[in-house]
Amino acid sequence: MFLLALDCSTSLGTVALAQGEDMENYRIIRRMEFAAGRGHGGTFFTALGQAMDEVRTAAEPLEAILVGLGPGSYSGVRQAIAASVGLATATGARLRGVPSAVGVRHPNRFYQTVGDARRGSYYYTAVRDGVCVAGPELLPDAASLQARLAERHDWPVRVMETALPGGLLADATLTRVEAGNLLAAPRETHWLPPLEPIYLRPVSITLPKTVP
Repeated sequence: MFLLALDCSTSLGTVALAQGEDMENYRIIRRMEFAAGRGHGGTFFTALGQAMDEVRTAAEPLEAILVGLGPGSYSGVRQAIAASVGLATATGARLRGVPSAVGVRHPNRFYQTVGDARRGSYYYTAVRDGVCVAGPELLPDAASLQARLAERHDWPVRVMETALPGGLLADATLTRVEAGNLLAAPRETHWLPPLEPIYLRPVSITLPKTVP
C-alpha cells in the first residue's frame, strides 16, 4: 500500500510518497520539492503526477493522503487541500489533515515554530512528538511572542521559511515543512474531512471597484 503526504504552506512545497504495510510501518520512497503558492500550480501538479504515476505502475492501492493545513500561504494551503480532496475522491484513499508545523524539519522531539503573519503579528505553534501542544495561534505583537516563547524557554525555536522583521529571533534556525514528516503525526491527532485551511485571522476579500 501507498501513503501520500503533501504540503504547500510555504514557498517551497513538498510531496512525499511512502510504501509499507500500514500507517505505522512504511518507508518514504519518493520525495519532491517545488516552488509553491500563487502562480506555481504547474510545479505542484507535476510533482503530484509523478507520485501518482508510481502508484499506478506498482498497481498497489493508495491507502491514505495526509495534507498540511497551514497556517501559511493562503493560496498554497487551499491548493493542497483541493488536490487532496480530488485524489481521495478518485482513488478512495482516506483523507486526513494535520497542522503544517508538525512537518517541520527538526532533530528534536519538541520544538517551537514562529512565522511572520504580517502587520506586526506572528503565528506560533509548540510541537512535541508530532502533536501541537500549543497553537497554531496568532500573536498580535513581538511582546506577546516573547512572552509565549518564555513559557518554553528550553525548547528550540524554528522560524518558518524567512527571517522575522526587525531582527527578531535572529539566532533561531530557519526551517520549512517536510511533507514526509506529516506521516509521523499520531493518528488520533489527524483532522477529519471536511478539511479547511487553518486561518488565524479572517480572510480578507477585495471586492471589485464600481466602474462609473
